[in-house]
Amino acid sequence: MTRRCLNCEDRNGMKRFAGETFAVEYAGRKVKVEELSGWRCGACDEVEFDAESARRYAEAGDRNV
Repeated sequence: MTRRCLNCEDRNGMKRFAGETFAVEYAGRKVKVEELSGWRCGACDEVEFDAESARRYAEAGDRNV
């Protein structure tokens, strides 16, 4: 399944991903968040996390400040 990318507007750019690790960096600090899922654009690399992954990513960033 694909969908339109909100960043570059590629009609079929967004494809599902799951189980990936992303790093949150702020003010020289870095923390890894594992097992994230959502959508990634093949044209511009934009990432949109699903609701649960977005919550976990944001919480990790807040704790890292």
